[in-house]
Amino acid sequence: MNKLLILIVIVTLSPQSFSADRMCDKFDFLDCPDVFSGNRSSGASVPSQGASLSSVPASIANVDRTGVEVIKYVGSYDVNFVAGTGVVGSGFSTTNNEGTFFGNVPLESDAEYLVRRIRSDKFKSQKYNGVVALNLFGKSKRKKMFSASVGLVGKYNSKTSKPNGGIGTTLKFGPLSASYTRVRDDGRPDEDQIISYYSDTLSAGFKIANLAVDWTYIQNNTPTRTYAKIFSASLFFKKIMFTYGRRTEEHGHPSIVFSNEFVTVTDPTDTSRTFGFLGLQYMIKKRFIIGAYSNYYLNSDISLGFSAFF
Repeated sequence: MNKLLILIVIVTLSPQSFSADRMCDKFDFLDCPDVFSGNRSSGASVPSQGASLSSVPASIANVDRTGVEVIKYVGSYDVNFVAGTGVVGSGFSTTNNEGTFFGNVPLESDAEYLVRRIRSDKFKSQKYNGVVALNLFGKSKRKKMFSASVGLVGKYNSKTSKPNGGIGTTLKFGPLSASYTRVRDDGRPDEDQIISYYSDTLSAGFKIANLAVDWTYIQNNTPTRTYAKIFSASLFFKKIMFTYGRRTEEHGHPSIVFSNEFVTVTDPTDTSRTFGFLGLQYMIKKRFIIGAYSNYYLNSDISLGFSAFF
């Protein structure tokens, strides 16, 4: 841990970290973590644009270009779109980001959870997510010390055939940011059961030099309360973005362990898990980003990402 802190300090204070060639200088969605600047007002350490659409929708208010992101895992693809003018931003996602490192805890039965873990499958979200966000202070070329934005969220769950929605807000003061989002959601853990609930997300972070750090708390107000606590930190070094994360979640399902071909329930009352995450992204020709993520879908997986901006 001490070696990691020393590395962060050295890279953050190095002269190269302030080079104009940094990836976060080229792409507004990454939000260079320089004091008082950047286009994403919250969640700058999160490597996926889709994760911000779901958990911190107001943060895309300052997006001033069109972009598409694709994340691939074992033959499946998650696709996210963003577009904006610098004052109004919008986005659409083919997934609700549930069951991912930066997303919400999915609502599923114990049997579905067990089978998915055994097969190392990702959670198959059937929710479509759309966001519109507004920068309340408008666009300005001058760096502002304080900014505020608001975002509206719309969701459609094809599994329940129900639309839902919510609202979020983000405040930024110098290098500090905070956001809150409340969304009405639903799920069908069993064929004969539909559960409606509210999901709350709190996030806080800071951006200094080429370092971005965020803390996020997501809670589902379901009959069996579930939540996720997420820490993430990203270093921007020239054309490279390196991300480290740690997640602790209460998922409401019995803990299991794998031993050869056998699965054992270790403790039915122990319904929490802790995960680690590593991500590496590289910029190509100022418009494209390729990335590799470890444990993005919480299955000790390796997934690949590609983003293009126009």
